[in-house]
Amino acid sequence: MGADNNLTPEEKYAIDVLADKNLSCQEIVVSIERSKSAVARYLKNKNVICVAKLQGRPRKLTPHTVRAVVKTVREEKMTAQKALTTMGLGVSLRTVQRTLFQNEHMTFGHLKVRPFLNADHIREKFRWAKNHRDHPASK
Repeated sequence: MGADNNLTPEEKYAIDVLADKNLSCQEIVVSIERSKSAVARYLKNKNVICVAKLQGRPRKLTPHTVRAVVKTVREEKMTAQKALTTMGLGVSLRTVQRTLFQNEHMTFGHLKVRPFLNADHIREKFRWAKNHRDHPASK
C-alpha cells in the first residue's frame, strides 16, 4: 500500500493487469489495497500524462523584464520609482523594489546622514590628529 496519493509503477501495472481480466474497480481495490478513488482516477485517466503544475501565484514580472529593470537601474543609476515610471511596468513600486533587492547583481548601502564639515571642524580634526600622531596604538 502506497504512503502517498501517487500510485507506484508496480501498482499501476497491477491495476492494468487486473482491469484486463475484467475485474471490477472494487475487486481491484481489495486486491492491491489502495483507495477506490485512487484506482478509479487511474483507470479513468491512465492515458493522460500528468505534468506537474506550477505552485503559487504567477509572477507579475517575467525573467526578461526583471533583467531589463536591473540593467536599466544599474546603468542609468536611477531609483525604483523612476524605473517604474519610465519603463511603464504596470506593477507596484514595492514589486520593483523587491525585485531589485532580491537580485544578486544589485548591491545597496545606506549612508549615515551627517552634516557637512565646516572649516572650523576641519581645522579641529587636523589639530587633534597632529597632537595624537605620536601616541602608541591603544591596547
